[in-house]
Amino acid sequence: RCIAVGASEVHFKYDTCSYERVQVAHAAGLTTMAWFRGPIGMKDDYLNKYFDVGNEDEAMYTTVLRSGVTSMCVNRPGILVNALKKTQGVESHRHIWHDQTLARSDMEIVNKIHPE
Repeated sequence: RCIAVGASEVHFKYDTCSYERVQVAHAAGLTTMAWFRGPIGMKDDYLNKYFDVGNEDEAMYTTVLRSGVTSMCVNRPGILVNALKKTQGVESHRHIWHDQTLARSDMEIVNKIHPE
C-alpha cells in the first residue's frame, strides 16, 4: 500500500516494529521509523503489557534498534543516544541539549549509525 500511494517511509508503532517487517519495507525502497506513544501511554504499556523492559529504557530502545529501523521518534532522546553509544561502539561525542531535543551533534551520530 505504501508504494501505491507514493509514500517514501513507513512509521511503525514501536511494539509492531519487527526485523521482518522492517526488512520488507527496506526491500521495497522505503525508509522506516519507529514511534513511541506519549509519556502517559508508554507508562500504561510498561506497567500493563511489557514486563521485560522499562519505560523507554535502554533495553526497550535496543530491542527496537535491532529491528533495523532507519529512525526513531522517542520521548527520552538522552537514553536513546546512550543506547546507540553502547550498541554501536560510539565512544565519544559532544552533547548539546535544549528542551529534551537532540542536538545536531547527536543527530550526526544517529545518521552515521543508521545511514539512509
